[in-house]
Amino acid sequence: MKKSTSLTDTDDYLLSEIKKRLEEKNELLQSQATLLAEMEEMNRQLRDVEKVKSSFLSNIRNEINNPLASIIGLAQQLMTGSGFKEEQIKRIAFLINKEAFSLDFQLKNIFAAAEIEAGEVNPKPAMVDAAELIQDQIDYFAEKAAQNGVRLNFTFSPDNLIFATDPYMLQNIVMNLIANAIEFSNKDGVVNISAVIEDDSIHLSIEDFGKGIESSEYKHIFNRFHQIEYGSTKKHLGHGLGLSIVKEFVDCLHGELIIESEKGKTTIVKITLPAFSADQIPEGFSTGNDVLFSAEEVL
Repeated sequence: MKKSTSLTDTDDYLLSEIKKRLEEKNELLQSQATLLAEMEEMNRQLRDVEKVKSSFLSNIRNEINNPLASIIGLAQQLMTGSGFKEEQIKRIAFLINKEAFSLDFQLKNIFAAAEIEAGEVNPKPAMVDAAELIQDQIDYFAEKAAQNGVRLNFTFSPDNLIFATDPYMLQNIVMNLIANAIEFSNKDGVVNISAVIEDDSIHLSIEDFGKGIESSEYKHIFNRFHQIEYGSTKKHLGHGLGLSIVKEFVDCLHGELIIESEKGKTTIVKITLPAFSADQIPEGFSTGNDVLFSAEEVL
């Protein structure tokens, strides 16, 4: 009887060990399958990133080379031509201004993106006239808006919008949001821009009436280089940097960004930025358009 019991115990032990080993093997196989799936997903993402970067480089090359070539060609016309009528000169000057504006905007975003990529972006707070800064950007885009048949409407409260923030970051945020609103507005539409200071924060709102954003695009639109349109289907200018820069700067200023959009009707971007405390502000005042070079350094 003891021998039989002993054999039964041994059999149970062996069966238990076999079952345990099988479970461990299954867990290992499952872990390997999960790891393989994760690696495949990482490879897919890397391929997507390379594809997007390649598309970006091709796109940005065109958006820099094309206006630059146009500016050079138009300037050569003025240099080598003679007998231009006043209307012809005005037309050439208009085209030079249009191409120079496009080039200037692209380079501003490239430089901002390069600073972010290098980890060189740190807030430099100052007392800023936010109303003047926003109006400067509206004036900057006035010709572009007119070309697209878009009216820019700016309201703000209170009358004095002096606010403690980083003027460079605020300028880039406003610049890119206005640019997007103009680009995606319907012709003969309006872009409503508002700024309100309440509870030690500035609340910005930029509303356009046009293309709108698909809800499925929300999680992608702040990715660097991401564009809703690509290739031959692309109808709008841009290189996928603007909203990523906006998001980076809003986060850097400890702010909040909300997008409300209805496809084919309207898009509203709302941003709230808290003010820096008084002890964080060095002496000085800025409108966001500080001179970068002294008179002696201008070539």
